[in-house]
Amino acid sequence: MKKHKTKMISKERKLIGQIGVDSGTIWVGDPCYLLQGKRPKSLGKDWDELVDKTFDNGKCLLPTSFNYDMGHEGLGVMSKTKYGDGSYPVYMVGDNDGIYIDFR
Repeated sequence: MKKHKTKMISKERKLIGQIGVDSGTIWVGDPCYLLQGKRPKSLGKDWDELVDKTFDNGKCLLPTSFNYDMGHEGLGVMSKTKYGDGSYPVYMVGDNDGIYIDFR
C-alpha cells in the first residue's frame, strides 16, 4: 500500500461545497462500496449497529477506520464533527491535492 505524507503543505484552498450533517458524524470513502451489492459487514446491519460500533461504554471511538469484508483497511473513515449537526464547508487544496473539511 502506498504511504502518503501527512505534512500539511500551505496551498490555496478553493470552496467546493458543503456537507450537511444530521448525525454529528461524517464519512470519507468511495461510495461505490456502500451503494452497490451487500452492505459491508464492518458497518453492521443498520444505523443502530453502526452507532454501537462507534461507542464503547458511552465513550466515542471516532475517528475510526473501517475494513473491507476481506479484512483489510480502506473501506472508509468515520469522524465526529467538532460542533455536531450543521453544514460544514469543504475545500479543495491546491490542484486537487486533497480536501479540507472545516469544522470551525
